[in-house]
Amino acid sequence: MNKNNLIAAMTSLLVIFSTSALAHPGHDHSAESSNLIHLLWAAPVVVAAVLAYKLLRSALVKRSSLDGNK
Repeated sequence: MNKNNLIAAMTSLLVIFSTSALAHPGHDHSAESSNLIHLLWAAPVVVAAVLAYKLLRSALVKRSSLDGNK
C-alpha cells in the first residue's frame, strides 16, 4: 500500500470512528447509542457500494469472457 493510500485510510478511520466530534446541540456523539445509530445510518451506503462493485465486476468479467470467445 503506498503512502497516500495509507494516509487516506487512516484519516478515514479516524473520522468514521471519532466519538468526540463536535456536532450541533442535541446531536450527542458521546451518548451510548451514538455509534450504533451512526452505523445503522452508514450501513446502506456500504451495502450499496459493495453491490455496485460486485455488479460492475461481474459485468466486466462477463464482457471480457465474451470478447475472448471471438
